[in-house]
Amino acid sequence: MAEADRAEDKQYKAIVLGRAHGMTADKLMARHWWLGVPIVVFSALVGTTTLATRG
Repeated sequence: MAEADRAEDKQYKAIVLGRAHGMTADKLMARHWWLGVPIVVFSALVGTTTLATRG
């Protein structure tokens, strides 16, 4: 295998892995919103309830 072939192979792998990284990041960002928003709302409700029942 020539040096040019190895360089092209590494470049192709870098492109493929970069795209896979981006796709995974998009999927995890959607999961972050799907999980994070309900947790924030639930925490706010629990905190408000706790403060309201203390006084």
